[in-house]
Amino acid sequence: TIFIGSFAMGIGMGFLCAIVMKFTRIRAYPLLETSLFFVMSYATYLAAEAAQLTGIVALLFCGIANAHYTFHNLSAESQRRTYQLFEVLNFLAENVIFCYM
Repeated sequence: TIFIGSFAMGIGMGFLCAIVMKFTRIRAYPLLETSLFFVMSYATYLAAEAAQLTGIVALLFCGIANAHYTFHNLSAESQRRTYQLFEVLNFLAENVIFCYM
């Protein structure tokens, strides 16, 4: 039941993020759009942990939903910024793990 709850929360937050990006006029503010994309993804993890579910599973399925639905609702500039932000975070995480080993 924990997995199903985490799955539902992740997909639900991913769809909520997609709906917010599609039906609001946030496209006029690319920096805010990118920030909201990132914060809503992190909020999924926090909400799942607060509900005593698995935050990692919720974040995984939120990421899948965001990649499939939300990313295509972003403006071109926000798509570029979001991609670059996650590339930097990926690079930093790999380096931290490498240094830890």
